[in-house]
Amino acid sequence: MISTEQVSQLSQRWQIDQVSIIREYVQLVFLSKIYNMRGSEDLFFKGGTAIRFLSNSFRFSEDLDFTSLLPPSKLKKLLKDAVKASRGEIVNCAMDKLEIKKNSITTRLWHKADIVDQALNVHLEISTREKPLTRVSSPIETLFPISPYPVVTHLSMEEIMAEKIRALAKRAKGRDIFDLWFLMSKEVPLKWEIVEKKMKFYKESIEPDKLLKKIKNMDEKKIFHDLNKFLPKNYRPFIKDLKSKALSYLKKQL
Repeated sequence: MISTEQVSQLSQRWQIDQVSIIREYVQLVFLSKIYNMRGSEDLFFKGGTAIRFLSNSFRFSEDLDFTSLLPPSKLKKLLKDAVKASRGEIVNCAMDKLEIKKNSITTRLWHKADIVDQALNVHLEISTREKPLTRVSSPIETLFPISPYPVVTHLSMEEIMAEKIRALAKRAKGRDIFDLWFLMSKEVPLKWEIVEKKMKFYKESIEPDKLLKKIKNMDEKKIFHDLNKFLPKNYRPFIKDLKSKALSYLKKQL
């Protein structure tokens, strides 16, 4: 279990609130437990939290996103077993609001820590609609008191980038443009053929010029509102330049 002193130290080091630190600890413990179970090799970690844990992004997250090849019944059992195992390190950890839909499963982890006033949530969304195009296995190196490091099955960063572009085409949120910018800043190549395959799962398409236009037209106040609480305090002034930085990188790759 993480100590009050460790939470305080990490909060100061990363310039983020203590709730975000504890939430990240819950995310990592859950990942360490679920990926230590049979069947987890067909559960693919992805999304902004995967970018943070696997590529050292400085954007915090309240979600865990996956793509699954497992039948819903096996996936449901895997989730419940992982939560049960997590209680060995996290007191007052539970899962609720589990909903099985046609193309996804959603649920929520919650935890009430003694050192903060509020209960915290981690939203889980697991896509069962599409098959992953890539498979990578990597350890998550972390400063949190978790040993051994979780070893997770995940999409490649190129595929995660393609899904971020698809998300921008559909919903255009600040966190998606940040994640896209971050991956491009790390020289992850943009492979448009993967973007096209991702769009086809939804029977949709997007042209590069339309993507650029959509990003250009994003409301900067909405970008700030979406991102502000997930970034360290010293990086929040950067939000005003995020759109132009992302567009500059995109124009070079398209």
